[in-house]
Amino acid sequence: MNDAKQNLAAAVRDARTELGLSQERLAEILNIDSRTILNIEAGRGNPNLKSCTL
Repeated sequence: MNDAKQNLAAAVRDARTELGLSQERLAEILNIDSRTILNIEAGRGNPNLKSCTL
């Protein structure tokens, strides 16, 4: 995994857990599929900017 994806994965996971949200709840808030959150946190895929804003 490249540094950018690794940094994004860690940032999303850290922010989500700080807010006390599950992957499913964050996906619901963002109106995206929970698999998208799973993939972002795993450093897979290429998320668009919309799915990275909360």
